Amino acid sequence: MRMTQAKHPARKSMPDSPATPAPRSAPPLTWTIERQFDFAAALAITCNVEQAAAAVGMTRQSAYALRKDPEKGEYFQMLWEMGTSKNP
Repeated sequence: MRMTQAKHPARKSMPDSPATPAPRSAPPLTWTIERQFDFAAALAITCNVEQAAAAVGMTRQSAYALRKDPEKGEYFQMLWEMGTSKNP
């Protein structure tokens, strides 16, 4: 004898197609060493923090925040100064 869903209320119906996974959001961008170096190079060319940050896929605000960070920003601050120094 076959049981139907009516006789088994706890049994849930299965969808016709397999469930599709929820879309994964992109991982947040971080200030990698390579990105910091590229930012400094872009800053030297553009003399504009917003443009340099955008060139490496970051924001001006995140650049300033990293620069002020006493633990993570020491190397970045040095690169920033190199990027803004005027060499004769």
